[in-house]
Amino acid sequence: FSFGKSSSSSMESELVKLLNNPRIRDLLCKAEWLWNQYKVKKKEKQTQEECTYSVACLVKVVELMIVRQDIEEIVPESSANKKVIITKTGKVIELSDEAGIKRPTGIGRRASDTSSVISQIDHIEGLLKDRREDNVTYVKTYIEAWIDYLMQHDFDKDILLSVFSAEEVRTRTWQIIKKLSYDIM
Repeated sequence: FSFGKSSSSSMESELVKLLNNPRIRDLLCKAEWLWNQYKVKKKEKQTQEECTYSVACLVKVVELMIVRQDIEEIVPESSANKKVIITKTGKVIELSDEAGIKRPTGIGRRASDTSSVISQIDHIEGLLKDRREDNVTYVKTYIEAWIDYLMQHDFDKDILLSVFSAEEVRTRTWQIIKKLSYDIM
């Protein structure tokens, strides 16, 4: 109980911070839209495709939160000096000059690290608000348990989830998103 104070204010700020990222906001909106599409179509329940793609959007949100590509996107700083080649057939080809491109630089990411989820989980302490060893272990444990759960439910790009299985994976994935939004800076 909190007397005279809203207990949801910290959760609201975490949600606002999460929704400030346009990619995450877009994925969360797509996930909810896909999940509830059956109502618009006046169907009794979701299709496997709608469920699977909705859950895939949520899984991508977790990946973005862990890998921290939400801090800076790969964006050209200037497009004024692009080089163009025109072929004999008249096709225009732009040549990429990567000197003016900003690369993502996540907190806790080392220059030698790849942006894989597993390597980021191994070095997640740099992303956490509370960097005590027991909290780092706790966060790693719940993320790894979630990944194991996905593997047990055969979550794969080539397999459609049943509606029942998608509901379970969706619920667990939303829990992970909520926990990570609280634990990560």
